[in-house]
Amino acid sequence: MILADWEIQTLIDAKKLIIEPLSDDVIQPNGIDLSIGHEVIRISPDGPSPAMHEEEKITIGMGERCLIGTLERLEMPIDLVGLVNIRSSYSRRGMMSPPTVIDAGFKGKLTFLVFGTAHTVELKVGERFWHVVLARTQTVAKPYQGKYQESTGVKGFKLD
Repeated sequence: MILADWEIQTLIDAKKLIIEPLSDDVIQPNGIDLSIGHEVIRISPDGPSPAMHEEEKITIGMGERCLIGTLERLEMPIDLVGLVNIRSSYSRRGMMSPPTVIDAGFKGKLTFLVFGTAHTVELKVGERFWHVVLARTQTVAKPYQGKYQESTGVKGFKLD
């Protein structure tokens, strides 16, 4: 079952779903919006760059691929999953980010891949970019305990 805004607010009020910082425009009719954070890793054919801290904006060029962290830190309860995509206004501007899942029990900041396709785009730090549809699931026997648990910043990868 996909949660409505009032159900999301109830979970937040009961401290079962944690979103920090929690701004007034995070909760949407059928999910939450997450914002562009301060960190970015740029990906080239040679591999990922070191994480860079940006104070005001992240510029993504045509065809560029970046890993961008969220401003918000989440704590997901063990009976809730998040289905993530970018807000439609960004896909209309030529941006892409592969859909992903936030597992039940995840805690930390998130890192997402973002593609610039049509032209150069500037993303402001704090701008709502991703939309997360929250869906109720059976309580999981093994909540998320992967390598990104308790992430505090953008997380990259290593080329083999």
